[in-house]
Amino acid sequence: MFEGIASTVIVAHDYAVSVTQELLARREEGTDVPLAFVWGMLDPVSGAHMAARVRECLPGAPFLALDDVGHWPALEAPERVVSAVLVA
Repeated sequence: MFEGIASTVIVAHDYAVSVTQELLARREEGTDVPLAFVWGMLDPVSGAHMAARVRECLPGAPFLALDDVGHWPALEAPERVVSAVLVA
């Protein structure tokens, strides 16, 4: 019954790890692409623990932590996401 859920979590975790590795690579190489982050801190897959890694990898990038939001900031807090993107 839980096989699909477990494999989904593993895939999501692997994706989060690959994103972190990409951020580390960009930090080392530098990038001309403007980066800004709006992060749902309650996300069970890529929440606060991944936010810490993003901040570590890209300390100069604008970062808005949404403490009361989970995996879908654009759906859970659309006004705050739009405001953050417009400011960045």
